[in-house]
Amino acid sequence: MDRIIFAILALVFATTDPAAAFEREFLDKSPTSPEITFIGHGTLMFRQGGKIIHVDPWTELADYRKFPKADLILITHEHRDHLDLKAIETVRTPKTVVAAPEAAARQIRDAVIMRNGDTKTLAGFTVEAVPAYNIVHMRSPGVPYHPKGVGNGYIIRFDFRRVYIAGDTENTPEMKALIDRAGFVSFANGHIFKNKVGNAAVALRRTGASRTADSMIHFFLANEMIVSGFPVIGIGREIGEVLHDEEGLARAKSLGQAMAQLLNHLKLYPLPAHKPARADYRITKKRKQE
Repeated sequence: MDRIIFAILALVFATTDPAAAFEREFLDKSPTSPEITFIGHGTLMFRQGGKIIHVDPWTELADYRKFPKADLILITHEHRDHLDLKAIETVRTPKTVVAAPEAAARQIRDAVIMRNGDTKTLAGFTVEAVPAYNIVHMRSPGVPYHPKGVGNGYIIRFDFRRVYIAGDTENTPEMKALIDRAGFVSFANGHIFKNKVGNAAVALRRTGASRTADSMIHFFLANEMIVSGFPVIGIGREIGEVLHDEEGLARAKSLGQAMAQLLNHLKLYPLPAHKPARADYRITKKRKQE
């Protein structure tokens, strides 16, 4: 009887938790790891230590009356699929902090303006606003859909972790610099990426896949990682449409199988432990001084 009651309670909890209908995952296995809920498009929800962050909430994707109230709401830019005033008002409380770039903040009651390069402490979280803009995708010649300086991406600090929310962007020099910084961290900590297995998977609506995949592969190779075959590229203009890209899905399956075989082989025949060269110690010392 106790098992039946427990099962009923579990079922009630599952059906009353709106996030259960969406893809969720933790960054790591630590008990303090933030939980990320991917709602769709550019819309996310983070949960950590009893606090909730909503990113670009959009009522076309979810019924926000059933979602937990926000401690912090981050808006990336002013386009209607990212700035939804109804969704914002639904999840905010008198204590909720709403942050947005200037063009969006002008439309939101009591919003905190964040410009590219700003770093602020919001609802107990350290948040950095980074550039998000187009360099390839143009509305007309010379006029990008997302001009530089108008929209934000965000880097949110969760304790010792940093989560990068790209916003509506492309493979900009700033994004490339962020990837390069991760490479320097690897070098300064004994080549922690060396001999790891990796590859690129890119989903896109229009253009930019080759440039993005190329930058990721170069990052892997520069860090002496093992790249297993060609990257995966999936195409879809609307939400969920990439799941109908048969060629992209077949490529993803093939790549997954190749990576699994390679990882199994490395488990049976592990590579020698990496011993940093003399130059690596100088890099480590210099980076730690910085």
